[in-house]
Amino acid sequence: LDGAFARFFNNSALQRAGALLVGALSRVECFGCKFEANTADQGAGLFATTLSDVQLDDVEASGNVAELGGFAMLDTVRTASIAGLVAIKNRALEDAAIYTFRSPVSLRHCQFSNNEADGSGGALYLTLSSTASIESSNFTKNSAGAHGTITTVDDTRASFSNAACVDVDVVMDWAALSVECVADSP
Repeated sequence: LDGAFARFFNNSALQRAGALLVGALSRVECFGCKFEANTADQGAGLFATTLSDVQLDDVEASGNVAELGGFAMLDTVRTASIAGLVAIKNRALEDAAIYTFRSPVSLRHCQFSNNEADGSGGALYLTLSSTASIESSNFTKNSAGAHGTITTVDDTRASFSNAACVDVDVVMDWAALSVECVADSP
């Protein structure tokens, strides 16, 4: 699926993918798309699964709400390349604006602002052998009930280059397994 400048607004699902489901062995490319006010149990804006490939360029995600992955859930994907994402005011009842499960994700020139999670990782949650490469991205005023604005657990790895975290409001109670961004000037 190739999409450009599409708007996914106010869609809902009881389970996965309020707006866009990327099934097993599938590929999606979105350029300039907007995901707004979508709801689902997992991945309100986007849910990608088994060996799929995801490429998002200059995408906006705002006001999406899910149990896991307020904006997106990446579940055992082959590749996820995200550049120029602006993720604002997405909410997860459990974990993160973007939730990854056994998935690699590359984030370049992304902005995460005012995203909330009642559980862990207000902006990003990586679990079960997920990896993240985060380059020239900003995390501002994201909040989580516990475990960090960016949380890594269960044999995950995150690398940072030119990333900044500002005004982070987080209660840390699992510091050994979390990557915490400190309040600092970019």
